[in-house]
Amino acid sequence: MTEVRLGQIANIFTGKCNAQDAVEDGIYPLFDRSGEVKKSDKYFADCEAIIVPGESTTFIPRYYKGKFNLHQRAYCINPHEDVNGVFLYYLIKANSPYFFSVATGATVASLRLNNFLKMKLNLPLRQAQDKIANILSTYDKLIENNDKRIAILEQEAEELYKEWFVRFRFPGHEKLKFVDGLPFEWSYARFKDIATIIRGVSYSSDEIDVPEGNYLVNLKNIRSYGGYNFNEEKTYIGSYKGTQTLTKLDLIMGVTDMTQDRRCVGSVALCPEFDKPAIISADLIKILSKYSNVFLYCHLKFGNYSKYISEFANGANVLHLRPKYLENIKILMPSKDLIEKFSSICIPIFNNILNLVNQNNNLQNQRDYLLPRLMSGKLEVK
Repeated sequence: MTEVRLGQIANIFTGKCNAQDAVEDGIYPLFDRSGEVKKSDKYFADCEAIIVPGESTTFIPRYYKGKFNLHQRAYCINPHEDVNGVFLYYLIKANSPYFFSVATGATVASLRLNNFLKMKLNLPLRQAQDKIANILSTYDKLIENNDKRIAILEQEAEELYKEWFVRFRFPGHEKLKFVDGLPFEWSYARFKDIATIIRGVSYSSDEIDVPEGNYLVNLKNIRSYGGYNFNEEKTYIGSYKGTQTLTKLDLIMGVTDMTQDRRCVGSVALCPEFDKPAIISADLIKILSKYSNVFLYCHLKFGNYSKYISEFANGANVLHLRPKYLENIKILMPSKDLIEKFSSICIPIFNNILNLVNQNNNLQNQRDYLLPRLMSGKLEVK
């Protein structure tokens, strides 16, 4: 292996656009300064790239090849032709703690171009680069395929929900009486009449992010506008009540939001199966429904109730949703029989999704186990 500086083996540059340049119907990815991927209607570069956010709490690199737009505080690392770009992506990923050590800023951690140019890396011969890249990318391709299957299953559940509960083409709709455009058997109910709210635990800084402990499911586990974000749990050693624990297919909702565009507050997620106790944090609530959690999850997310609920959150810097507001919100509820029919179809779909997620977690763990060993040379490639 040869020690090199990143500036010797790659071209490094920043973009020119701002967050305001993002558009909903854009055809090119826009890599933001914080690591988010938005959409743009124009592109800034067309190349093989390792993208690193310039202002973030994670500094996780991302590999991309093709046309893309780039924020002026995000960095593109374009490898030289004699370097395997996929390998370089994994090498930078294995050395990403370096970014935390050089980032500056009291409020927001930031990187500078010099941090990238001076970054020291151990570079093996090209043949070894190709082999290592092939091994690690095999795991990521399997994960990508599973992600595609998950997306198809989620789309299938969403389409079924909209067919039955938005377009009203559910089984037997031809024979049912409609009043003011709604099925006669359906009625509005207050949220507190269909579900019970369990608040999460408050914690101190010395109770979290410890080497060992239970899982603390937190706001980062809520995907933007709904869905569960895996591998974002914190470790927690504090006390908790039995009602604050989570199991497979439990329904949770975000009640705070660090952004003003209300991506997480009011948004819901179904929990996976955990291998040790998982506790809900104070930024979330657990919803104990009288009906199927799968139905209520779809109802809130695909029926736009989550978006409506998010408007009740307020706050100058951090948005907060008070449970008492949620309790009095009225929701249109279908007949119990129809809810049960829908749930009998969708519960297996979400079980399949969670099984694929578990597969991905195993693949990620195997890949991450190999990554530092392959990069350090402890594990020889043949």
